[in-house]
Amino acid sequence: MSRWQEIDLGKQVYGRLAMPENPRDLLLLVHPGFATVDDENRDFLLAHGHALLNCALLNEEEIRYPDAERNVFRLTERLLQVLAHLLRQPELQLLPLRLCTYGATTPAALRAAVQRDRQVLAIAACAGEIDRAGGDALRHLRQPLLLLHAAGDEGTVAAHARAARHLPTPCTVVELAAGESALLRQAAWPGDGNAGGNSGGNSGPA
Repeated sequence: MSRWQEIDLGKQVYGRLAMPENPRDLLLLVHPGFATVDDENRDFLLAHGHALLNCALLNEEEIRYPDAERNVFRLTERLLQVLAHLLRQPELQLLPLRLCTYGATTPAALRAAVQRDRQVLAIAACAGEIDRAGGDALRHLRQPLLLLHAAGDEGTVAAHARAARHLPTPCTVVELAAGESALLRQAAWPGDGNAGGNSGGNSGPA
C-alpha cells in the first residue's frame, strides 16, 4: 500500500501524497495547518481507488498567529496555487478532483472552486463558516456542496443558515455521529447533492 510522499506545492505550501495503483479520483484534503490522516483510514481509501493529497495552507510560523486562519483571501490564494500545481502534474491533472475541507479552509475553498469550476467537481466540507466566502462567491458556486458538522457545532449551522439564500446549488448538511470519521464520510459522498453512498461499496474501518 502506498505511503505518504512529501511534495512541494509551491510557495509556503507543502503536501503529502498517497496514490493507489489505479486511482479513480483525487481527494484534496485542505487544512489550515498540518494535520495527520489515520493510517487505517488512508489504507482503506487507497484500497478503494482514492488518491489522497493532504495539504496545509499555512506553515508552522503562520499558524501561530490567531488571525491567520481568518484571512480568507490568503487561504484562497494558497489553494489556487495548489490547484494550479495539480494541473501541471501528468499523473494527477486528469483525475476527478474533490475538495475535502476543514474549518477555516472551507470559505476559501468555495471561493477557489468558483474560479476553478472545471477543475473542482465537488466540495465536501467539515465545519467552517461558509458565509465568510462572501455573497458573490456563494451565488456563483456551481459544484455540489456537502457540509458536515459535529453535534453542538452551532457556528457551522448558523453560517449555513446565513449563506443558504445565496447558494444556487444543492447543499447537503449532515451532523456527524459520535466517533464518525469525517474523512470517510467525505469520501463516501457521491458528490451529487445526496448524503448517502460509501467510498467503495464497503463499510469503512471501525
